[in-house]
Amino acid sequence: MRGKAVYTGARAALVALAALMAVASLAACGSDPTATPTPTPAPQATPTPVPGLLEQLYAAAQQEGGIVWATTDTEERTTAIIGAFEAKYPGVAVSLITANSAELRERLFLEAQAGKITVDVTDPGRDNRVIEEDLAEDLTDIVEELGVDPNLVYSDNRIWLKVGVPHAPICNTDRLSASEFPQSYEDLLDPSLEGEIVVENRLKGFIYLTNLPEYGDSRPGLWEEDRVAEYLAAVKANDLKAQRGNGVVGDLVASGEVSCALEINLSSFETLRSDGAPLDIVPVETISVEPVHHFVPKNSPNPNAAKLFAAFLMGPEGRALWTKVRPTSDLALVEDTPYANLVKSKGSKIVPPGTELNDHFGRLTDKYLEAIGIPTG
Repeated sequence: MRGKAVYTGARAALVALAALMAVASLAACGSDPTATPTPTPAPQATPTPVPGLLEQLYAAAQQEGGIVWATTDTEERTTAIIGAFEAKYPGVAVSLITANSAELRERLFLEAQAGKITVDVTDPGRDNRVIEEDLAEDLTDIVEELGVDPNLVYSDNRIWLKVGVPHAPICNTDRLSASEFPQSYEDLLDPSLEGEIVVENRLKGFIYLTNLPEYGDSRPGLWEEDRVAEYLAAVKANDLKAQRGNGVVGDLVASGEVSCALEINLSSFETLRSDGAPLDIVPVETISVEPVHHFVPKNSPNPNAAKLFAAFLMGPEGRALWTKVRPTSDLALVEDTPYANLVKSKGSKIVPPGTELNDHFGRLTDKYLEAIGIPTG
């Protein structure tokens, strides 16, 4: 009996060992429901977005508190721009100084000489000393961020075209029938218009129409200097009336006292036309532009707020606001306004000048006045 008991115990041990081996084999094959699960990787943290240029400027501008804007534009015209900027960037207030270009220039140069700039954004007028004396801040980062048209920024992105005022010839549609209405500058040379043309005696439209060698091929459509002088000498034969002031010139044409203006600031034209005057633009190939520039002075009291405001004025929102208060500032003719639609219907190209013209302005003025027969000096 003892031998049988030993046999039975050994067999039981073998069965138990086999069972253990089977369990181990199943575990190795991954079919054991009690196997330890593979650890799940910890979730990765989402990177914090890097603020864009305008967001960075705004954050810094809030610490500065505001800007001082010195401009030739009136308070009436700037109210909407300032209001929109302050609504978009709460905490950055705009203080306004209005004066003419000469006064703004004198203030700037005196402050620069004293080493104490008090304005943040201002108008350099026709004075290249702003660049020559290194007074203007580099705005390349803003220009690139916004994709500003390269023909609207100058001097290595230190000056930009705040607004432009187009100049072109206009005529009275009551005085001239559709068949008589001029279709080009050359048509204004017609002897039938003798004594029927008034000219604004500063000839700004023709000065800004001048192409300069410094422009290279960047401004196609402008006239070479000699062509302008030859044209003015030719049109002199039509017994021009010379008057100072776009308002005076526009009133003479609107009233029918004369048939045409050889060129006029189209802001004056648009005011008269919107009031019902019988006026239309002569569809010349190129419309010139009287520019109003702006820049951010170096060492201004609020440099980040100044650049933020510059970006606002340069960007699409600021330009659209200018169009509302001054429809003729829409040089690209992208807004759906009666003025823009009228100019588009003429097929004219609007070409702004470069700041290189500043160094030639006085010389060209004398040359063109002499050509057309208006006394200089």
